[in-house]
Amino acid sequence: MARAQLPLLVATVFVTVATVLVVPEVRDDLLLGAGSLIILISSITGVLLPWERWAPGTLIILALADIVGVALIHTALLAYLPAAGMLVIFPVL
Repeated sequence: MARAQLPLLVATVFVTVATVLVVPEVRDDLLLGAGSLIILISSITGVLLPWERWAPGTLIILALADIVGVALIHTALLAYLPAAGMLVIFPVL
């Protein structure tokens, strides 16, 4: 499960850091911070929990959390980086 979360985590870190460096006013945006934190927690959860022991349907929890995180990031960056919504591709995969 850890490898499945890695592309989203790397892309989120890249988008967040790059946007904060280029557009400093988003630094204090709560939606950006909350979305990034949700994706970070989801990735850590994917690594730490034994998902192979549970029913396959339980993995949907991580995908839903990732989609919520991406939605928050997209809302925060809509005026500066409308393509941030493309991060939603990763949880769908």
